[in-house]
Amino acid sequence: MLPALGDEVLGYISPLHYTAALNTESKKKFQEKYQKRFGRIPCYYSEHSHVAAMWVVQAINDSKGNVESKEDFLRAIKKAKVSNPLRMDGILSLDEYGSPIQNIHIRKVEKVENHPKDFIRKGPVKWNSVIDTIPDVSQFGKYDLKVYMKEPTFSHNYPPCKDCE
Repeated sequence: MLPALGDEVLGYISPLHYTAALNTESKKKFQEKYQKRFGRIPCYYSEHSHVAAMWVVQAINDSKGNVESKEDFLRAIKKAKVSNPLRMDGILSLDEYGSPIQNIHIRKVEKVENHPKDFIRKGPVKWNSVIDTIPDVSQFGKYDLKVYMKEPTFSHNYPPCKDCE
């Protein structure tokens, strides 16, 4: 999407578990093949699809191919751990509630000349460069699980709006 945007996006900072600028060995191989086949840099959506397939293959392997029992296979999916997915070096797993525990990358849009990860274009390209990485983030972030779970469910009424009256 960045190539379609104007220079007004330069300097924009955002958090996400993926950026094409990540320097992992598995992502580099994937990116080279993807760019050769589709003529563009793989995005968040292509990464998700690839890692989801990695997850299913891992669950199939962990269950020794026994996918006929829906309950057993779902258990294998929930317990699966994916080594070195495209979004990070290390292990991608799920918490007890089924949400991923993964790195979150703080990204900044920059214009880079002949980026070494862009195997197609030459010249300047807008890129989500990684400026920081927060490792092993769960859906609860920095909050203690027990404290977090005691809080009311987020809604239009909670937390109360101090400036709404």
